[in-house]
Amino acid sequence: MALVTVRIGSMIDIHQYDDADYDSSIETTAPIKAGAPVDPNDVVILGGGGAGSITPLSVANIDDPSAELNALAGVLGSFVLCFEVEATSNQFTIYAFDASDTDGENVPYSVDALTSGLWMAVAGKYVDENFNVSGEIVTATRISSGTLTTAVVGPTDNLNVAGVNTVFLDCSGGNVTIGGFVGGVDGQILHIAKL
Repeated sequence: MALVTVRIGSMIDIHQYDDADYDSSIETTAPIKAGAPVDPNDVVILGGGGAGSITPLSVANIDDPSAELNALAGVLGSFVLCFEVEATSNQFTIYAFDASDTDGENVPYSVDALTSGLWMAVAGKYVDENFNVSGEIVTATRISSGTLTTAVVGPTDNLNVAGVNTVFLDCSGGNVTIGGFVGGVDGQILHIAKL
């Protein structure tokens, strides 16, 4: 057991208690107000829009929250927790404010803020960053990616596969011949499947 002291501003040791008797220094039923947090253990602010704040925001469509986010100003270090209430399961995306991003709006991954800057999706249903993993990726459902369906008999010499991992061939009108691809990137895996 150890003696714990409480300091508020310049008032040192205003109260003492034994840490075996209580598990926290301060408990209150009223809110604790704080400025912008600067240290890892500082209080995070719910709402308010300032640095370190997390603002919950109900959106009509989690796939396009631009109507709500376009009306919200941000500062560096502020976050917005967007949520859409649905009948079976709710949807969430967390956005962080970025004043220096120059890529422009790409809803729902990056959304214009009220003033200059963008709300960038950092977690939840959408993320506007590369996904870096040092361990295994385990999923209880399928992994989905971009698809393309073509029925052109061809030959097609420049089939654009930018952002595509699966090309479905509709051969109902005859054999589909592909003579080449464009728009891909090094290391891209492309599956070709007949419908």
